Amino acid sequence: MDRLGTIQAALAVSELGSFVRAAEQLGLSAANVTRQVQALERHLGCVLFTRTTRTVTLTPKGAAFLAAASNALDALQDAEATLRDRAPVLTGLVRVTASPLLSSTVLPTAVAALLERHPQLRVVVEGKTGFADPEQTGADAALTVGLPTAAKERCQKIATCGLVLCASPRYLQICDRPRTPDELAQHRILHCGTHASTPTWALRGGIGQTSVDVDPSLIAADPRIVITAARAGAGVALVPRFCVAQEIADGTLLPILEGFEPKPVEVGIVYPHKSLMRTKVASLVDELLRQLR
Repeated sequence: MDRLGTIQAALAVSELGSFVRAAEQLGLSAANVTRQVQALERHLGCVLFTRTTRTVTLTPKGAAFLAAASNALDALQDAEATLRDRAPVLTGLVRVTASPLLSSTVLPTAVAALLERHPQLRVVVEGKTGFADPEQTGADAALTVGLPTAAKERCQKIATCGLVLCASPRYLQICDRPRTPDELAQHRILHCGTHASTPTWALRGGIGQTSVDVDPSLIAADPRIVITAARAGAGVALVPRFCVAQEIADGTLLPILEGFEPKPVEVGIVYPHKSLMRTKVASLVDELLRQLR
């Protein structure tokens, strides 16, 4: 049995979700790919895929094995590239889920930079408003805002992002600029998040940390909606500073309550398995960190 060939066949089926499409990509017949996967399953003593007439999905054991095998193949590719004294060429598929705070702002630019350096790579990004555990979704990683306790052993903090309270000059001409956090209650609030509960804004300054329960006029998971509304004069927004750096620089939005620093948010990455980071995911994270700086 060509063990490397069988693993590559199984990875192709996993990435494409189809024996037929995997065969087309590998230049083999569907029957050949099926035989290779069956041979690998016999060798491992477990079923890697659940097959129906319409879908092919990984079993939990299949997901665990192929994630580790893919990481090993990536490491082998890196080792070969080292001997050739060149950077590794990344190919195949990398699939990540991401909070809208990332998927609609810095992540597209990070993906574009990654694809420019590795044009043979394919990236699938799925926006998720809640935490989607890659152990359940089959993704290579989940990029999160906040560090989910449900997956703390597989979660790694990759960045800390500062927030800023801001509003447009037009809004501040109509409404008095707030001088204390308590005065936010007199203003229209634009909240970046979900409608799960009453939002609380944590601000540090004065004698310590202050928590302000806000009653938003607008709630949106996509920060672009909140920023656009703030620019139009709809109210006071609390958004990541990297999202509005240009607007603050050109005066389209003005920082307020600068003596009260909003509590920053942590950006994390969750892997399907503990201590497992594929080279493709690591490269995407590197690009993402460049955008967050």
